[in-house]
Parts: sequence; structure tokens; C-alpha cells
Amino acid sequence: MNYEEFKQCLSAILKEKYAKEEYEVNIRKIVKNNGLCLDGLCIFHKEEPVSPTIYLDSYYQQYTRGALLADIIDDIEKEYARGMRLKPVLPNVEAYYETVRSQIIMRLVNYDKNKEILEECPYIPFHDLAITFRWLAHQDSIGISTALISNKELEVWGISLEQLYEDAVRNTEQLFPAEINRLRDVMAAKGIISEDTDFDLYLVTNEQGINGATCILYNGLLKEFARVHKSSFYLLPSSIHEMMICFADENISEDMLLSLVRKANHVVVTMGEVLSDNIYYYDYICEELSMIENY
Repeated sequence: MNYEEFKQCLSAILKEKYAKEEYEVNIRKIVKNNGLCLDGLCIFHKEEPVSPTIYLDSYYQQYTRGALLADIIDDIEKEYARGMRLKPVLPNVEAYYETVRSQIIMRLVNYDKNKEILEECPYIPFHDLAITFRWLAHQDSIGISTALISNKELEVWGISLEQLYEDAVRNTEQLFPAEINRLRDVMAAKGIISEDTDFDLYLVTNEQGINGATCILYNGLLKEFARVHKSSFYLLPSSIHEMMICFADENISEDMLLSLVRKANHVVVTMGEVLSDNIYYYDYICEELSMIENY
């Protein structure tokens, strides 16, 4: 089966299976980060307005590698059941913000690649990026579940963008603590032997390794790193999950750094995880971050 036939087959099987239990099964297009469009399968009960979204691309990959359709159906039902157990309880709208305030977090995304989404949500421009805001509904060892904060919600809450940002910074720093480690140490911990290079790279992310590039927004993080190492440095956005640090006194040109980032984005990083094709420079003396895009 090709992908379209696979989707239709899954939908037909699940619709037949749940027909007597008054469930509705549908597949809808979901726009993710950077305009990535995925097929999401939802199973709604007539008395339950919430359903986890089950993305089908990974299941089709399993199918092309030889997985049985019956096993895939079983895995989808397990994912649905788990999602329903963990589904967020939506608070009363009148007390909404105070109820979710401690769970508001921020996320860095590429501005140009997300213009359509940014029209519908509050954001703060940050060089070629945008700081967006999300509600953290659930977090466990498997991952996190979040919902994008929309302009409509901000209006209902009656709070300012500045207040939203202040709360998001505080919460994100607490819920997703930053980590900065030597790249060679990170790779060694994963059992990967890295090639010797003439320059020293550091990796910036959070403890969870999820959307860790946002850590560069944490209060004083870049300033303290520069102070400890007494050096200016470049930030290389390797993905939405992490950034690499290269000291400015290393024997490598800005053009080379730009080339490394853009090649990685084109060859290695998936479309939905690309953050930027540009690099950033933190000046130790001026304590300022600037963007470098010439190439």
C-alpha cells in the first residue's frame, strides 16, 4: 500500500471497530512547526470533546519496514488510550489564567517559516526568530504535551504580552533547567567517539532535550557563560532542541560556521526541527547578542 491507501485503510478499520460505541474517527491535516503538515488521526466520543492527535507518518514508516497492520492498529489504540488517560482538564475560562499561569512556557521558532501561525498567536520578535507561548498540559519520561496560546486566549485573560513573557520565562527556567556541556563529553556519554577538532564546542539545551534552544533566553545564561570563560562566542542553532557554542577566538571563520549550520539544516535536521540558517554572536564586553547572516 502507498501512504494514501494506508491512511484510508486505517480509517476504515477504526471506523468499523468503533461504530457501535458512538465514536467518530477522522484524519485531519495538522500544521506543525515551520509549516510542516502532518496527518493526525483523532477518535472522538460523542460525550468527549477532547481527543489525542495520533500522527500517522511514523506508523507508515513501521509498515514499510514490515510491521503488520494488526500490530499497528493495536499500537494506535494503545497510544489513544494513553492520551485519554493523560488528557488535560480544561479549567473554567473565568479563572483560566490563574489556573494555568504556572504552566505557561515559551518556545523559540523561526519567524519566516511560521508566519501563518504567528498571525494567530502572541509572540515577541527575536532577531530572525519569534518567542511563542504555550501551555504545558503534561510532562513525563516519554515527552511533553503542550498547546499554543492564541490571541483569543490572551484577550480573554486580559493580561499583557509583557506579563505573559515574564511568567513564561520564570516557568520555563524552572520546568526545563538549562544544561551547558562540552560537545565531546555529551557524545562520549552516548558512546559516540568524536573526531578531534582544533576548536572546542559546547552544547546548550535543557535537561529534557526538548526545545532546548530556548535556553538562550534564560536570564543571565549567556552573560554568565561568557564571564566564566572570559570570551565572546558564536551561537550555532543546530535545531530547535539545542544550540552549539563556538568561542570567538577559535581559528574558524564566520562563513565556515554559517556553512556548517546551513549544510546541517539541509542534510541532517528534519524540516520541523530547523531553527535558523543564521548564527549569533555574543559580545563578552558589550554583553549583547547580534545576528550574523552574511555568507
